[in-house]
Amino acid sequence: MFSVEESESRQYYRLSSHIHLVDRVIDTCRPFVNARDPEPSATPLCQVLRELLLNAIEHGNKGDAQKSVECELERIGDARYRIVIGDRGEGVDEERLSFELSDDVRQERSRGYAIVNAIADQLEFEPEKARITAYVSLPRETTFECEETSDCRIVTPGGDITATVAEQFRSMLLGWADGGAKMLCLNMEKVGNVDSVCLSVLVSFSNTLETLDGGKRFEIVNVQPDLMKLFELTRLVKIFTVRGRDARNG
Repeated sequence: MFSVEESESRQYYRLSSHIHLVDRVIDTCRPFVNARDPEPSATPLCQVLRELLLNAIEHGNKGDAQKSVECELERIGDARYRIVIGDRGEGVDEERLSFELSDDVRQERSRGYAIVNAIADQLEFEPEKARITAYVSLPRETTFECEETSDCRIVTPGGDITATVAEQFRSMLLGWADGGAKMLCLNMEKVGNVDSVCLSVLVSFSNTLETLDGGKRFEIVNVQPDLMKLFELTRLVKIFTVRGRDARNG
């Protein structure tokens, strides 16, 4: 048995407890997600969905093909989804679950919930209904747009500057330092957050600039108010020229 109902924001699956049907769910849900959120990867969501379905079939329904699994996938926000899995078992005792990977790397099983817990934003258990709900936000990888003038490079990050793009961020900064442009302008109009890893990248970059000759200048502009407070708190305003949005033309 395998059935799927689909609306603009929701998919509902019902399947018998056959492992091979898990692949069919994944193959069906991936285009659904990609059509609504084409930029971030659907892989983390599919990983959570797969592990929860496998657990429902193997442990909830004990592999009994006569017992069904129900799965609801709903888009509840921009690149954010809710997964609800229900089986015909006795429910999951959250207190008995292990959400940490074993130190024994040769252990063959018991990795599913650790993987789910690492990826999902939130997990909710309803043992009396043999149901589990997972919330998953799809990660967006920030890209960096570059615009060149005769003596200036303007770089505009497409989103938050966090650890996932730290090496790309570092390479971009050092590439400018080694190039011919005298000025680098980091345009932060699309950035809502800079985490501690990338703040450290900026400090390291400042130290690198001090060792260079040639009068290179670096400015951070169009900074949102909350982010400006972060730069002030971390005192980066003392080592860089940092301008808020209201100083765009100043």
